[in-house]
Amino acid sequence: MDKSDKEYWEGTRKWGKNEVESFNMIMNDASSAFPREVWEMLAESFSCFKGKKILVPSCGDGLCALGFCRLESIVLATDFCDSTVEQVRNKARENGLLIETKTLDSKDLEDEPPDKYDLVFTSCGVLSCMTEKADLEMMFKSFYRVLKPNGRYILFDYHPSTRMFRNFVIDKSNENHLDRQKTFIVEKPYWEVRWRIEDCLRILMKLGFTLVDFREMCTELDDSPIYKNKTYISAYLPYWLGISVVKS
Repeated sequence: MDKSDKEYWEGTRKWGKNEVESFNMIMNDASSAFPREVWEMLAESFSCFKGKKILVPSCGDGLCALGFCRLESIVLATDFCDSTVEQVRNKARENGLLIETKTLDSKDLEDEPPDKYDLVFTSCGVLSCMTEKADLEMMFKSFYRVLKPNGRYILFDYHPSTRMFRNFVIDKSNENHLDRQKTFIVEKPYWEVRWRIEDCLRILMKLGFTLVDFREMCTELDDSPIYKNKTYISAYLPYWLGISVVKS
């Protein structure tokens, strides 16, 4: 990502009411940091998270990283935005959670030694910022290097099917109305990605990962006013993508 990319994300990561509410839930139940099916993937990979070394690159709002902290894991949260890692570090300190943070690009984790982590976990938006297949390969390669033998990489992200609905517009006078004329318009270059799910899987396998689990998850219909109207095709397409692989 270039300088303009970093400036864009620096202005989008500050916690609001939703993040505060989510964090309070995580403090009561660490598994609430993850959607149900993602938690299933994690629980199937590890019977206990205490003491596990976990890397959360491109940590964003940090909620998943803080969830792992609540599970008593040894967590490193990284992001290429200074304000992001500072916010996560401060939230952890304020609530008695232990976490290490660094400002790093997920495609270049050279500061980290090889064969260190039991789990690398990425969540919403990380894949979407990788516009080319070459970007994906650089990122996955860095993850492979820092994982221990038999370590897991689990990703949870937007499904590519959502790209066509990224820039929908809601008519304020009718929350269930989707402006169909603008449904397929995508203005931000962030979503002009040039890879498919197949490319993700092929790259992971080429690097030496073995596929353990693959899930295409639909959003709950009551998650958004848009999805309350079941006539919209977007309500029937997968909204989330989940992949779990192990370092061979």
